[in-house]
Amino acid sequence: MPHARVLVPVLAAMAVAGGGLAADAGDSAEPPVSGIRGLVVLAPSCPVILERDPCPEPARSVSIVIRRAADRTRVATIGTDARGRFRKALEPGTYLLEWRRSPGPTATKRVRVPRHRLVVVILH
Repeated sequence: MPHARVLVPVLAAMAVAGGGLAADAGDSAEPPVSGIRGLVVLAPSCPVILERDPCPEPARSVSIVIRRAADRTRVATIGTDARGRFRKALEPGTYLLEWRRSPGPTATKRVRVPRHRLVVVILH
């Protein structure tokens, strides 16, 4: 099933996007946390996928550097779990997320974090 390798990352991204964006919704009087949550989705590392000789899934554990967009000051460095998921509370503002594609150059994505919301971010 060659199409399964394409559908899995897409379905995973949809699960992150649809899976409860509200931060801690307990009985606390504190407002919800602002920040990011997301998923790293990497393309298969093999140029040709054969049903009998499947290509191994590439590791999605990566390190993400978070910088303020205005002055490129490093705010945090976070890692993903083995499934490529990540989450970080951040003050409202605009940030640059930097991660290293494997193999390949460092990639950057600009993200705006509004007050009291977790923004879903898909890195690929």
